[in-house]
Amino acid sequence: VTDRARHVGEAVVMVVAETKAQAMDAAELVEVDYEELPWVLHSEDAIEAGAPSVWDEATDNILVDTTFGDVAATDLAFDAADHVFKREFNIGRVTGVPMEPRAALGDYNCETGRYTLYAGSGGAVRQKGEMAAVLGVDREKIRVLSYDVGGNFGTRNRIYVEFGLVLWASEKLKRPVKYLATRSEAFLSDYQGRDLVSRVELALKKDGTFLAMRATNISNVGARCVSLSPLAKGSALITAGYNIPVATMRALGVVTNTMPTQAYRSSGRPEVNFVIERMIELISKDLGIDKIELRRKNLLTPDVFPYRNPMNTLYDSGTYEVNMDLAM
Repeated sequence: VTDRARHVGEAVVMVVAETKAQAMDAAELVEVDYEELPWVLHSEDAIEAGAPSVWDEATDNILVDTTFGDVAATDLAFDAADHVFKREFNIGRVTGVPMEPRAALGDYNCETGRYTLYAGSGGAVRQKGEMAAVLGVDREKIRVLSYDVGGNFGTRNRIYVEFGLVLWASEKLKRPVKYLATRSEAFLSDYQGRDLVSRVELALKKDGTFLAMRATNISNVGARCVSLSPLAKGSALITAGYNIPVATMRALGVVTNTMPTQAYRSSGRPEVNFVIERMIELISKDLGIDKIELRRKNLLTPDVFPYRNPMNTLYDSGTYEVNMDLAM
């Protein structure tokens, strides 16, 4: 290996053997001479000037930086507000930890020149195209079969490095090659989720009516960008089920020396729902307004649908107050 490992859990050596015991013995003979390099783990630190670069080819660690909404209208609404509340939330990183460790079996057919990948997957068609690109072959040469996927919730929605490796090794060895993660390997190297910093400002009238929102979401994508779905979906739904007339959203995707993150349990939406609901709890306490009444005043009502929120996301229907009453 002439490059560098960019996060704990990154694969650096592959061993193929007849038996698991032989593979484990061979792996123990591998010696890797590591030199510790400057590193950065948190997205807030990674965007600071002078932060260690995860990739030398990039001038900084910011992968995506884009803004949604009407900035001018949002600023005007904040200027006219009676109250402005500002908070920062850090939604921690999680991992799926499915009961079944991930596995992949590659089988190359010498007669047809076709590869078959057996792997628990949340998107076999997409992975077929990705594997074709990795191996440099036509899509018609790849078949991906997913049977009993086991725990997914986003953890298995993207390809893993061993998917391509077992197919490559099968072609070289002219026989099937299987990988089965140990529990420890899966815990370190399964794709992870969440890891979002959300900085939110909410402008209100004296009576608690919401006027506008400003938000910055900083998503830690890890050392390699596997998916921007959590950042995109969270950005699209930052105002949740509330009638907030104008809003501005800045979305940043940031690389760090950590395991890549990916869609997990509704892909970015639970995080932003937590943020606004927590904001409402804090605001109601500060203003001395009942937290349920504050919600009733600002929830979208059924007569407004179809409704397009300030991020230009279309809501087709909703009975939010009824749902809240049922929950209570």
